[in-house]
Amino acid sequence: MKKKALCVLLTTALCLGLAGCGKEAATSDAEGSAMEAVEETEETEEADTAADAADAAAEETAETEAVAETEEQSGEEAAAEDAVYESQNGWSVRYYPSVFNVNESDDKNQVDFVYSGEAGGTSMASFQFLAGQDPKTVRDDLIKDNADNYEVNDGELSFGPAFWADQKPAEGNDPYVKEDYYAVPLNDGTLLIDVLVHITRQDEIDIPISDSIAMLFDSLTLSESTPARDEGLVYMGGLYSHDGKSDMNLALFRKDGVPVVLVQEGDKFYYGDLETEEATLEDGSTYNKFSVEGKTFGYRFDEESTGVLMDENGDLHDSLELDESVAQDMWSESGN
Repeated sequence: MKKKALCVLLTTALCLGLAGCGKEAATSDAEGSAMEAVEETEETEEADTAADAADAAAEETAETEAVAETEEQSGEEAAAEDAVYESQNGWSVRYYPSVFNVNESDDKNQVDFVYSGEAGGTSMASFQFLAGQDPKTVRDDLIKDNADNYEVNDGELSFGPAFWADQKPAEGNDPYVKEDYYAVPLNDGTLLIDVLVHITRQDEIDIPISDSIAMLFDSLTLSESTPARDEGLVYMGGLYSHDGKSDMNLALFRKDGVPVVLVQEGDKFYYGDLETEEATLEDGSTYNKFSVEGKTFGYRFDEESTGVLMDENGDLHDSLELDESVAQDMWSESGN
């Protein structure tokens, strides 16, 4: 009986030992698995971190390239918007079509650059070629009824000599309209630049308008007009009577650098050097008077391609601007 009991105790002890070993093994295995899981997690996190960094770097590179591409496209678009207007009268300017609407008169002697952005009212720069007219006289005539409101100057601007009149700023803080005049000598005539701006006194509106018009001035280039058919002959402008009372035509040229005039009445031509003097009509308006081949005539260029002619009898005739092709035919027919 004792032997059996001892055997039972040994068996029990062995079972308990085996059970303890199993528990330790299970614990070791569990700990090992936990450590492996931690290591795997750390490896996964490191991989994720590396992947995130790679993605961030790739995204940053893509954004940088996109910005560079956008800037390049913007530069190309800006360059594409930059245009040049060349006048038949010997001047040109650079401008942005997205900023200005360009309106030409029928004879293209007047060109208006009308600002198309936000403005308090119509704001524009008008370029008009006045053949045979003196720049200083043109400026003075424009402001003679309102001289006290202008500051008058003359001198060299970026494009050459000019006579200008700047309207004095209005007092107070209310919006107002400002109109300045620049009379520029060009091809024995005058290039009149009339700048009209509605001043709002709001910088976000006024400054872009000012900068855009300044671009026109800064880029203005003056040159000789395209010669007419004969070498050394440049057409400066002309008028023809359209009131049905006269068939008088007047053409002004520069021949080898010398201003000359050609008058046609019917089949008669009168030709000579152009020397004018200012004269006054009964209504107080002025005109240019000249004599050629013993006859005295007169003319005045007005706005909207119109003007006035005075025939040899002193009669006035409403007139329109003479096309260059007609003037060239006159020159050929006159035999000069």
